[in-house]
Amino acid sequence: MNIELQKTLRPTYLAQLRADVESGQSIPLYSADSFHLDPRDIERIANLWYPEELAEQMVANADGDFDSAVALYEAYHDLPPLWAASEAFWAYLSHTDLFAYIKARYPKPISKSDEVNHILNHWFFGKHGAYRHALASLWWAIHLTVDEGGRADKYELSRILFQDYSMRTTYLVPSLFLRHHEAMVGVLEFLRDDPDLTAVAGRQRLRFIAKHFNRLGAVKQLSYLGCDFFHQECERLRGVLMRIKSDADLSDEAMLYSE
Repeated sequence: MNIELQKTLRPTYLAQLRADVESGQSIPLYSADSFHLDPRDIERIANLWYPEELAEQMVANADGDFDSAVALYEAYHDLPPLWAASEAFWAYLSHTDLFAYIKARYPKPISKSDEVNHILNHWFFGKHGAYRHALASLWWAIHLTVDEGGRADKYELSRILFQDYSMRTTYLVPSLFLRHHEAMVGVLEFLRDDPDLTAVAGRQRLRFIAKHFNRLGAVKQLSYLGCDFFHQECERLRGVLMRIKSDADLSDEAMLYSE
């Protein structure tokens, strides 16, 4: 039995590592086989244990985000919300145990001008925050969709979310009001029941769904509503969604609602 406590970065060290990337000073270090961290700037997390063999599982599944996400989530299934939202925690994993995984999953960009953003987005919380981070995005996607209540396949809805990278990283999970488990369940069950809905203009329709609930959240406390509400609301929008065929349709919402 492993009794080693999980580690994280000190906030000041995290800021230093980020600054070194932004200045270009440390960019060559991300081409190495491993990354050296100063042990004096690493802290242990009370009551959170280091999982064994996770690195090997992640590297083996580098070609499949869903399998990698499940391995990561099961290793940290009891991760407290404070640490799940912590850039320092995920940056520690990114620069140590799972450094090789990130390099395998997100190869170095061809253009040198893209290197800074590439590193900031995948090893740190870049401009897209946790939802483009190579590890945090996987954990949150499972956390928001897993069903521990008796569903035959507890990852049934997670599999749907992982069918489309943009659905997971751009439209649904990052949406302010869809970072709510009940909302994700309701929307994904709606998509599960009608897979043809996203066969045409899928990303535009997903963008509309996310925008609709963000707007609705301004007048209704969505965080207190169950998955049935979100499923029924999507069902009510079916006719509007079917009229969306391209980006151009999204620019004329009055037309979408009027037909």
